[in-house]
Amino acid sequence: MLRRFIQKSNPVIAGVALAAAAVPFLFSCGDDEGPTGPTLPFNYRHPDGGEWIYGYESMEFARYVIAGTYDHPAGGETQKLYEYVRGRSGWEESFVYYLKVGADDVKIYADAEANQFIVLLKFPLTQGGSWDAGLGLRGTFVAVEKVTVSAGTFNCARVAYTGGPGTFTVWWASGAGGWGARNAGWWALGGEPIVLELGWYNLPT
Repeated sequence: MLRRFIQKSNPVIAGVALAAAAVPFLFSCGDDEGPTGPTLPFNYRHPDGGEWIYGYESMEFARYVIAGTYDHPAGGETQKLYEYVRGRSGWEESFVYYLKVGADDVKIYADAEANQFIVLLKFPLTQGGSWDAGLGLRGTFVAVEKVTVSAGTFNCARVAYTGGPGTFTVWWASGAGGWGARNAGWWALGGEPIVLELGWYNLPT
């Protein structure tokens, strides 16, 4: 999902993405602003075999699967995250990401070797707190919101990513293993923002 947003926004970065078969993220650095609200406990559980399917306009559109761990040379032990998109012949693999959930933040690495990543979340999640997310973007925890989608109803941390080439929002759902219940504005189709909603998920025990 984020890959398409980047490709539409920056042709140079898009070329790198196609060559590396991964999302091209910039380095992240600490430039936090003071939080202004209550903290939110967040439950992350991304077991091997975890799977999330997103819908767009009543069709299954994107699928994500955790497929084991990988000893990333820059990030250490990360989880391999496969993205699939719906194609003519069914689910077609698109890209592989490397996800690292730590005590301080959640990072997603661009490829299997480079120390390039984006900071999706920074802990503790404190309403009004913001951080440098990389790619010229800032992440800001806007509010706790209840979101109802096909997969269920979730208490979510609404995070807005602003600056750089554009703006998008994710409602991170603690009850779905920490994955997004809704993603809005990741990229544009025909000039209109696309909203993806979680239609189904499975967290193996």
